[in-house]
Amino acid sequence: MEALFNFLVSYTSLLLEKLFPTLILIIVSSPILSTLLIISFHQKSHLRWILTSIGLLQILLSICTLLATYSGTTFHISLPCLQLNEKYTLSLGVYVDFLTALMLLMISLVSWLIALYSINYLESEPSKKRYFTLLNLFISTISWVVVADNLWGIFIGWELVGILSCLLISFWYQEISAVKASMHAWFTSKLGSICFLIGILLVISELGDCSLLTITQATPSTKIDIAIGIHVAGICFLTTAFTKSAQFPFFNWLPEAMIAPTPISALLHAATILSLGIYLTVRIQPILPHELQNILIIIGYITAFMGACAALAQQHIKRMLAYSTISQLGYVTAAIGMQAWETGILYLLIHAFAKACLFLCTGIVVRFIEQSGTNKQNVYDMSHMGGIAPYLPWVASSYLLGGLALIGLPGLTGFIAKETMLEKTLMWSIEYAQSGYYIAYLIPLLGFTSTLLTILYLGNSFLKIFCGIPTWKTNTDASRKSLSNHWYGLMQGSILAFAGCNLIFSMPIANQFLLTGLKRIDQSHVVIYLPIITPIGIHYSVICLSIACLLFAIPLLLLIFKKSERIKLFLNSSKLVRLFMNGWYLDALTKLTTKQVLIGSKLFVRIENQLINGFINYVGVSYVVMAHMIAWLDNKLLAGVGYGIAIVFKSFSKLYLHLQKSSLQKHLLWTYVVMVLLFIVWVMWNGFF
Repeated sequence: MEALFNFLVSYTSLLLEKLFPTLILIIVSSPILSTLLIISFHQKSHLRWILTSIGLLQILLSICTLLATYSGTTFHISLPCLQLNEKYTLSLGVYVDFLTALMLLMISLVSWLIALYSINYLESEPSKKRYFTLLNLFISTISWVVVADNLWGIFIGWELVGILSCLLISFWYQEISAVKASMHAWFTSKLGSICFLIGILLVISELGDCSLLTITQATPSTKIDIAIGIHVAGICFLTTAFTKSAQFPFFNWLPEAMIAPTPISALLHAATILSLGIYLTVRIQPILPHELQNILIIIGYITAFMGACAALAQQHIKRMLAYSTISQLGYVTAAIGMQAWETGILYLLIHAFAKACLFLCTGIVVRFIEQSGTNKQNVYDMSHMGGIAPYLPWVASSYLLGGLALIGLPGLTGFIAKETMLEKTLMWSIEYAQSGYYIAYLIPLLGFTSTLLTILYLGNSFLKIFCGIPTWKTNTDASRKSLSNHWYGLMQGSILAFAGCNLIFSMPIANQFLLTGLKRIDQSHVVIYLPIITPIGIHYSVICLSIACLLFAIPLLLLIFKKSERIKLFLNSSKLVRLFMNGWYLDALTKLTTKQVLIGSKLFVRIENQLINGFINYVGVSYVVMAHMIAWLDNKLLAGVGYGIAIVFKSFSKLYLHLQKSSLQKHLLWTYVVMVLLFIVWVMWNGFF
C-alpha cells in the first residue's frame, strides 16, 4: 500500500512538472467553461451533466496536484507584465505548494456538491442561469486567488471575489434587506481592499518585491531592519484578513448576508470568502512581527467567544450558523498567531465540510417547513420547528455528524485540532504570565468557554429542530410528495457526501497525511516563539478540560431543552441575551459612530462657513479697501507731487534755455543784478541797516 502511494506521489509530481501550469489553469478556468456551456444549453438534464462532469474534472486535477506536492515540491512560474520602473516589474504567475493544492481541493469539492444541490433547490427559480453564471465565476476567481504567485495577483482576484460575492448575496435583489446586506458586505470589503493595497505598496518598498516566494524567504534579521514598514504593512494585511474572514470587529456583515439563498450561504461559509482571509494570513505570516502575532491570538479568541455567545442566543437558524462560523474561524486565526498554522488549516478543512453540511441540511429543513404550511416569516425560526427527525432521518443524521465534527468528540480530527490549539494557547499564556502579564490567562479561559458554548448552541439547535414535539403544521404528506418531486434524493445525496467527507477527514490516517504534507512546506524562516515540546502535564490537562466541557455540556443541554419555555421567557427579558442576539450591538455602535462623525462634519462645515470663510472674506475685503486707498494715494498724492516737481523742473528748464539763448549784454546785466542783490542780502544779514 505504501509502495502504491509513493508511486502515485512520484507519478503525479512528474505529470504536474511536465504539464505545469496547464493543469493549474484548467482547474482555475473550468468553472468558466461550465458557465459557457450552461448558457449554450437550456435543458435541465444538460445542466446536471455539465456541472457533474466539469466539477469531477476539477476535483480529479486538484487531487493530482495534492499528491504531487505532498513531498514538499513547489511549482512556480512568473511572467512579467508591466515594467513600472528600473527596479520593479509587475508580473503575474502561479505558485503551487501543498497548501495551495489543499485549498484547491477544498474549493472544488465543496463548490461541486453545492452546485449539484443548487440544481434542485432553485429548480423553480426564473433567474437560474444568472445564479449559476455568478456561482461559477465566483469559484473561478476564488481558485485564482489561491494559485496567484504574488500579492498583486491575489489583489486582482480579491476584488473580483468581492464584487461577485455581493452580487450573490443580493441575488434576490427585489428584497430591500438583500440589497442592504450586499452593501454592508461591499463597504466592509472595500475597507479591506484599501488596506490590502497600502500593505502591498509597503511590502514592495521594504522588500523590493511582493511575491510569495520573497515573503516566504524573509529572515528575522530583515524584519529588524524594516520593522516600521513591516509593522504598518502587517496591520494593513490583518485588517484586510479580518474584514474578509469576519473577525472582530468586522463580523456583523456576515449574519446579514444570510439573506442570500442557502447554497450561497453554505459556499460563503465553507470554502470561499471566509477561507480567503485565513489563507492570506497564512501567506503573510512569515513577515509578521511578534507583536502582531500576539494580536492575532487575542483577536482570534475574542472573536471565538463573542461569536459563540451570539450563536447561543439566536433563534434564526442561519444566523446561528453564521455566528458559529465567526466563532470557529477565531480558533484558526489564533492558531496562526501561535505558529500552529498547520493545525489551523486542518481545522479549517474540517469546518468547511461540517458547516456546508449544516447549511445544506438547513435548506432542506426550511423547504420542508415551508411546504408544510408554516408562515414564511417563521420558517427559519427554530422555536417553530421540532420533531422533524422521523420525516427527514438522513438529514437529521447528517446534521448530527456535522455538529459532532465541530464539537470535536475525542478521537476525531476536530477534537485533536482544537485540543492542540488550546494547548498552545495555555503555553502562550503561561509564558506571558511569567513576565508579569497575568491578564494573559484570560485568553485560554475564553478558548475553553467558547468550546463549551459551541457544544451548547449546536446541541441546542439539533434538539430544537429534530427532536421534541412538532410546532409546525402537520401537512406532512404534501411536504414529502413535494420534496420527492423536487429531487429530494439529489439534495440529500449532497449532504450525505459532506457527512462522508467529515468522516473521512476525521480518520487518523487522513489527519496524518494532511499534517505531514503541510509541515513539509518550507517554514525555516519562521521564528518559533513558543516551546516546541509541551510539558506532558499541560497536554493531559487540556485533554481533560476539553472532555470535561463535553461532559458538563450534555446535562446542561438536556436541562435547556426540557426547560425551554422558562428559558425562552428569561431570554426575552434579559438585556445580556439581547446584547448577544444583536451581535454585541456592533452595528448600532457603528451607526452611532457614523452619526457622530456626520454631526462633527456638519459642525466643521458650519465653523468653516461662518468662522474660517468669514475671516477669509474679512481679510479679502480689507485687502480690497487697502488697495483702493493705495490707489487713491498713488493717483492723487504721489502722482500730484510728481506732477508738481515736473512742472518746477520744466519752468527752470525753460528759464535755463531762455538764458542760454540770450545775448552777452543780457548775461552781464543779469550778473550785475544778481551781485547787487547778493550784496544787499549780505548787508542786511550783518545788520548794517
